[in-house]
Amino acid sequence: MGMRSLGGLQGVELIVYDTMMQLRSPELIDQRIVVIEITEEDTSRYQYPIPDDILAKAINKLNLDQSVAVGVDLHRYYPRGKGREKLIELFNKNPQVITVCTFDTQDKNYAPPPEVNPSQLAFSNLMFDDFPLSGEKVRRQLLSYDPKLAQSSSSCMIPYSLSLTLAYSYLKHKNIQPIKTNSENNWQLGETILPRLPARFGGYQKLDGSSQIMINYRYQDSPDMRFRSMKSFTMSDVLADNIDPQFIKDKIILIGYSSPTAKDYSLTPMGEIPGVWIHAQMTSQVISTVLDKRPLIWAFSQWGDFLLVLGFSTVTTMVILGIKGFYPDALFLQIFLIIIFSIPLFKICLACLEFGLWLPFIPSILASLLACILQNRLKNNHEI
Repeated sequence: MGMRSLGGLQGVELIVYDTMMQLRSPELIDQRIVVIEITEEDTSRYQYPIPDDILAKAINKLNLDQSVAVGVDLHRYYPRGKGREKLIELFNKNPQVITVCTFDTQDKNYAPPPEVNPSQLAFSNLMFDDFPLSGEKVRRQLLSYDPKLAQSSSSCMIPYSLSLTLAYSYLKHKNIQPIKTNSENNWQLGETILPRLPARFGGYQKLDGSSQIMINYRYQDSPDMRFRSMKSFTMSDVLADNIDPQFIKDKIILIGYSSPTAKDYSLTPMGEIPGVWIHAQMTSQVISTVLDKRPLIWAFSQWGDFLLVLGFSTVTTMVILGIKGFYPDALFLQIFLIIIFSIPLFKICLACLEFGLWLPFIPSILASLLACILQNRLKNNHEI
């Protein structure tokens, strides 16, 4: 546990966490969210970036008076092609349409459109892990942040994420009381609390204590549909009026690129996913937690994990010592038995993760191996 507390196991633990996330049972799609993808075919047909007039036309076709909220995961500080006036007019007349900006960057391309009301803005920043071995992946969701902590040159001073903003709109539509923070500065939606991650959480040992939670990705069993856990259409479907209005009535709609040309893909435990789908997953998580009581990813405190590791390693060592009486010099046999014992432990950890509980698998195995090696060294020293 000492190596773990110093962060030495973060990469390995996150690799195992990713593997378990992929092995969980598939879930039903979230019918409350619809994703409008701007595909490679769309960018070839309408140009990249999608012009303002095409975007405005597509949004207008979404029966805005019937949808709960529309999240536009596209950066529009600068005009794109023709139709800027139409696009801004659309925002001004439809307060349920939300667009994005990115904080902590000086690049004006990611600044908020200056003509759009701040109440229709949200930040689109994703949280990337960057630990050895585990890869730069999106495993956590930032709900909000304090703009005072942003770079002084940042023009995106919006405190709420796109996922939290869209989820709030939907929950308000369902008569859930407004969002507030409780005495521990955790977000509370109705009776549901979204506890922020502490500095030490599961395999993590150096989190910054900001308003973040783990992303409990939902996925489909089909490899080519793995992350597509919501209904989706293309921009061309929208413009050709190929969408039944019932599919978007009382729904959250997210619009964004899935075209490789946009290069808006990020690595996750579920593989490489377009940004718009990550925002859809995060929005779904907040809504599902409140309305469906779907579990968030959670973990025991460091002391709780320590007791679990101690318990498993103690039981394993006692069993091995019993076997050692028949095979006194078989160190490799003991290590082999620990590996065998790790199989049911892995299955237990996987079963717990189905309910959101992240258990210390790697520390438990390493503690058992260390106990076995130390016991053999003590025996050898005693014989000498």
